[in-house]
Amino acid sequence: MNTTPSSSRIQEIISLLQRYTGPEDSAQRIVLLEEMLRLVERDADPVMWAKAQTNLGNALSKFAEGNRLVHLTEALVHYDLALSVWHPTSFPEWFAITQRNRGAVLFQMAKLPNCSKPKELLREAIVCYDTALQAGQDNISPTNWVKTEDYKSTALLDLADLLTNRERMQALREALACYDVLLAVYDRLADEAEGKKTLRKKVRVLHLLIGQIERTERIAILRDLVTCYDSLLRTSSPDRDRMDCVVTHNDKGATLRQLANLLEGSEKIEILRDTTVALGGTKVEPSRSQKRQAGERLDQLSL
Repeated sequence: MNTTPSSSRIQEIISLLQRYTGPEDSAQRIVLLEEMLRLVERDADPVMWAKAQTNLGNALSKFAEGNRLVHLTEALVHYDLALSVWHPTSFPEWFAITQRNRGAVLFQMAKLPNCSKPKELLREAIVCYDTALQAGQDNISPTNWVKTEDYKSTALLDLADLLTNRERMQALREALACYDVLLAVYDRLADEAEGKKTLRKKVRVLHLLIGQIERTERIAILRDLVTCYDSLLRTSSPDRDRMDCVVTHNDKGATLRQLANLLEGSEKIEILRDTTVALGGTKVEPSRSQKRQAGERLDQLSL
C-alpha cells in the first residue's frame, strides 16, 4: 500500500536543492531528486513530478564522473518523462526548456570520443531546438529563446563541419538565420555586448560561405559582411577599443575590395571610394599601403 508522501521532507529536499546549484553538486542533486521522485507521484502532483524529472535530467547531463554515455542516456529518459506533462500550450516555458536541454544532451553525445553517428545525433538535437522554439517567442522568456537559438546555431555549425557541398551550405545558411533572429532580439533588449558577439559569429559564417557560392550570391554575402562591419564599428569606441576598430576597418576594407572586383562601372568606383575611407580608419602602416593601392585603382577607373 502506498504511503502519503511526506510534505515536510519534500520541502526539505527543495531547500537542499537550492543550496546545491553548481555543476560540482550534480551527484548530490541526483540523489535528492531521485528521492523526491520516490515521494511524489505523477498523478498526485504532475507539475512537481515533471519539474523533478527535468531537473534530474539536467543533473545527469552535468555529472562528469563514471560513464558519460550512460548518464546522458538516462538524462534523455527523464526529459521524455517530463515532456509527458510539459505540453507546449499549457506549459510553454518548461516545454521549451526541457526540449532545449534534451537537444543539448544529444549534442554532448555527438561530441563524445568514438561516437559512431555524430551527424544523426546533431540533426536530432537541431530538431529538439526547433521543437522548443515552436512554443512561440511570445510564450518563452527572452533568455530561454536566445539560449535555444544560440544552441541551435552551434549545432548547425558542428553539423556543417561533417557535411559537404550543398548540405554544408544549407547548414551554414540556417546558422545565419539563427544569428539574424538573435540580433533582432538583442537589438530589442538593447544588449550591445551580446549583439557584438553574435555579429562576430555571423561574420565568421559569412566568410565560410563566400568561397562556395555563385557570383551573384557572393555579392550579396559581401554586402552583408560590410553591413556587419559597419554595425561593429558603430558599437566600438576608437579610444576604448582602438585595436578592435583597426582590425574591423581593415577587414571591412578587404571585403570592399573583394566586392569591387565583382562589380563594374560607377558602382565599382563607389565601392573603391568606400574602400579608401575604410582603410583610412585603420591608421596603421600596412593599411595605408592598401589605402594607396585602392586610391590608385580609383584614379584609373575615373579617367
